Amino acid sequence: MQTPVVYVATSNAGKLREMEALFVAAPFVLASYPDYVSPAEGDASYAENAALKARALHAQLRAAGLPAYVLADDSGLEVGALDGRPGVLTAEYGGSDVPWSERRARLLAELAGVPPGEARSARFVCALHLIDDVGRELATYGAVEGEIA
Repeated sequence: MQTPVVYVATSNAGKLREMEALFVAAPFVLASYPDYVSPAEGDASYAENAALKARALHAQLRAAGLPAYVLADDSGLEVGALDGRPGVLTAEYGGSDVPWSERRARLLAELAGVPPGEARSARFVCALHLIDDVGRELATYGAVEGEIA
């Protein structure tokens, strides 16, 4: 029996490696689709963005005649002292071409003078959206609470 392939809705090799590490014990393998065209994401919710990406890749795989098992995610960091920013727009924080090291520096600069404790509360949020070969959709959402050091 052949191991099922689940395509991840990303063109980012780093994202694919992260997902592979998370799903290392799963009964399927993850792969990227080289012709994936990512849709424009919104700023309303992680769940909506994950579903949008999954549905886009699912349609692209179907159009190519490929089995269409798809997994997509959207995630971000919400900081209390910044009224929940960067939030759904975390990937665009500071500009879409800005390296993560500069984004972290910008975030810490915005928090300069904010004392440790509740004011530096933060949470990492992630929504996952799975579509199977027959089009059934499953979604989940989670958050990890913490504090910006």
